[in-house]
Amino acid sequence: MFDWKKPTVQMLGRWQPWHQGHQELFKRCVAKTGQVIIQVRDVQGASGGLGQDDNPFDWDLVCKLSLASPSSIFLQTKSQS
Repeated sequence: MFDWKKPTVQMLGRWQPWHQGHQELFKRCVAKTGQVIIQVRDVQGASGGLGQDDNPFDWDLVCKLSLASPSSIFLQTKSQS
């Protein structure tokens, strides 16, 4: 169970897609404080430049792909902008 009063690592990223490197970073973060908040930036369609499609996934798909990753636990919230 998440304890809002305990030290927590925040991981902010676009996770396009979540991969093994992200998983390893997540494991290191959990080892540091015991709990992690993963923040997902909604950047679908944002481009890194001409001819680049480096953010193909929407927020919902990023969360689904991340949740499918082994040993990951997520509390999902989506800002209403």
